[in-house]
Amino acid sequence: MVAEGASGEKHILLVKALAKARDLAARIGDESNLALDPDLDSYYVQDIVVKKAPALLSQMGELQSLLTGSPSGDDLHVRPLLLDGMIRSSIEEIERDAAAAYRRDTDAQLKQAIAAPINTMISAVNSYLGTTNAVLSGQSSQTSLLNSYETAFESVDSAWAVNETELKGLLNKRLSNLLGKLRDSLFLIGLVAGISLLFAAMAYRQIVRPLRQLEELAGNVRETKDYGLRIDLDRRDEIGQLATGFNAMLAELAAARERETADQAHNAAIRPSAGRPFHNHGRDGSLECA
Repeated sequence: MVAEGASGEKHILLVKALAKARDLAARIGDESNLALDPDLDSYYVQDIVVKKAPALLSQMGELQSLLTGSPSGDDLHVRPLLLDGMIRSSIEEIERDAAAAYRRDTDAQLKQAIAAPINTMISAVNSYLGTTNAVLSGQSSQTSLLNSYETAFESVDSAWAVNETELKGLLNKRLSNLLGKLRDSLFLIGLVAGISLLFAAMAYRQIVRPLRQLEELAGNVRETKDYGLRIDLDRRDEIGQLATGFNAMLAELAAARERETADQAHNAAIRPSAGRPFHNHGRDGSLECA
């Protein structure tokens, strides 16, 4: 007897330890998720609205159908116990989801809205489960079971409606935040695009256009052979130095061209005199040009 009692206590402690370990793991996972997504409270409320509350109502409805019908065999003993465990598990999951949703509820508005309906629901459902156990053991009537079921059903339905309303508000708030971030992103993109266009215009004005002028001047000089052309760039940067050097080169070319022209003219003036034949027709024997 003592050994069996000790074994039972160890089993209870083990179950409690596993439950605490599960809660700790869930909390760590929730905190990790919240770190990645600060608006994760809407996920937990949505889980209650979309999955947990409908499942709880379905389980309660099935249990009520079994107890108010004419069950036999396993339906009378096993199935109600299974549904009892499933309902209690659904309640625990709803509690965990609500607790996780509260963690980012800095202004406590969400908790004030859904905590009371959920607590009322849990109390009513637990009372209903107590009544079902009393009915199974023959200690309560079908009338009390029906009244308890209606109370529990209304409390679940009320909590469901409140969570659904809060979920809409959370989703609208999250959508507004996303739209705000999108507007900020578009503004930033537009600002970057404007700055890029400004830099492009400055680069064209300060670099591309002067280089194009130099290119056009070089093309004109190549086509016209006019070394008197110049580019007018009053700048002190590298492009200004390039323009100054280009003008100096053209000046040297123009000077070289003038010297060449002068030499050609001089040579042309000398050649006719040098090319005349000389004849000895003078009385004194001097040479005379023909």
